[in-house]
Amino acid sequence: MSSEYERLLGITMAAQRRADELDRATRGLDLFELARRSMLGPDLTTSAMEQALTREVQKALANHRNPHGALDGPEGATAAMLRQITAAQSAYEMAVLSHGLPSDTAALRRAAGQDLWEQALGIAQKQDLLRTAETASGLAGTAVARAAGLEDHLFHTPRRDELRSLLDQTLAAQRVTSANLGEDLLSAKVRGTFEALQTPWLHNQHALASARSMADLQMLGLAARDAPFAATAVETLRSHLGDWRDPLTIDPLWVEAPRRLELYAQLGLDRGLADFPAPAFERGLGLAGFPGASVDDADEADEGAADGLGPDHDRAREAFPVLQHFEVAVRRFIATAMKAAYGPGWAQTHVPANMREAWEQKRSVAERDGAPPRPLSDYADFTDHKAIIERGENWRTVFKPVFGRAEDVRESFQRLFPVRIATMHAHGLTQEDVLLLRVETGRILRAIRRAG
Repeated sequence: MSSEYERLLGITMAAQRRADELDRATRGLDLFELARRSMLGPDLTTSAMEQALTREVQKALANHRNPHGALDGPEGATAAMLRQITAAQSAYEMAVLSHGLPSDTAALRRAAGQDLWEQALGIAQKQDLLRTAETASGLAGTAVARAAGLEDHLFHTPRRDELRSLLDQTLAAQRVTSANLGEDLLSAKVRGTFEALQTPWLHNQHALASARSMADLQMLGLAARDAPFAATAVETLRSHLGDWRDPLTIDPLWVEAPRRLELYAQLGLDRGLADFPAPAFERGLGLAGFPGASVDDADEADEGAADGLGPDHDRAREAFPVLQHFEVAVRRFIATAMKAAYGPGWAQTHVPANMREAWEQKRSVAERDGAPPRPLSDYADFTDHKAIIERGENWRTVFKPVFGRAEDVRESFQRLFPVRIATMHAHGLTQEDVLLLRVETGRILRAIRRAG
């Protein structure tokens, strides 16, 4: 592929992503509007407070749209727009909370009390215009609407004639981005996926954006299927999941969903991949080759599912056995490969001293408490796996043939760090978290199986 073609391809893909981001920004505001109206009681529906909020939001958006309907203006204007909307939102929340809500809308009250728009303002200082709009609307409108269970009202299952039209438009847009994956293969996959989706999944006002996102999800599945760490797969995943190659410093605040969503926005995750009602999102992941837990694991995870904590915690409960299976498989793979290369004493000779000492200390405590003897490497932390794989001689001798480039496997593991922290601390997960979990655990396990 010529460098000029690659340059034009990059420009085309970037332009398409920005257009899709604008669609999702508007979509998030639609969700917020629906949630806002549902929260207002009959006495407040025509109140001056509601009228003022609507006026402020519409004015803020109108002030920052160009003649083509796109949000425009420098970063300062974006921040000003968000401040206007935030001020209106704050006034609205005060009215709702002072008016009181019925007990069955407690989830809405919790969502309104999370200062999500204030957090979006902080992100505005770091992100470009469209990504700021996407993040703001995602953190506020989508969060409130999902808490209320309202998003199903914004999506529909396409009619046959609509499906044909969407397929043509979507496949035309995908021809450029699928150059390295096989146009015919991707076309057949997208067509089959659209026909298999039987629950609402197309946004009522932004159907093409929904269709493109679902097609992109299938493209990720094809990219990661046969050669999960080949250059083509890596670049395709990076263009949609974000660039995670730089070393990450673990942030304890990743237990909170807004903090993780902020990180995802900063690194470039395409949140449209997860912007579907839950049944359609789950079905789309499965069709892409990123299924959930096995039947046995799902049954185990469902114990106590009626605790009323909501879908975010249900997702975390389902993620736990996935992560547990993944960690055991990775630990066994590392131990087997290292033993084959360096002998049974590899943990004494090819692991950093501070890491080995930490393992020995944990094993000593466990055995003192009556645990049966286990291999030293069983006491590795999740982040230790990445460090062992990347370590100089280990990488060159053992792991390079499996993963290709150290930065690529580092990126894959790091996409799992925030999800694991939230899961292991019993915090709820978003659909964005589930996306990263399914893609990266599946991808690494495929590479391991192929090596074995």
